[in-house]
Amino acid sequence: TAAPGDPAVKDAVGMAGLSPIAILLEDVIGLSVDWPQRRVFWDRRLESKAAYGVKNYPLGPNGTVSLLADATKLTLTTDIPFTLVLRDANQSLQTAIPSGTTEIDLE
Repeated sequence: TAAPGDPAVKDAVGMAGLSPIAILLEDVIGLSVDWPQRRVFWDRRLESKAAYGVKNYPLGPNGTVSLLADATKLTLTTDIPFTLVLRDANQSLQTAIPSGTTEIDLE
């Protein structure tokens, strides 16, 4: 039992941490998921010379995906198949992604 002034759980963020994380993933990085349709959407609108993405993003109750891309290459690692819909300033593509590691040329 926590006493007044003591946190109930050490380093607890609570619900206040959800909004900044969702804004970063959805609005800055451009990632969204429609898991009933097994689709991952990545709208790459962030202008960055460095590679960016997300690691261990949950897909449904049993899967994860890691996505990392720079201007020329996208690398995905997943333990569950899905359809990727990728959009950026130069292209739009939709492709099936199998379990394992997949590299996609973005040039």
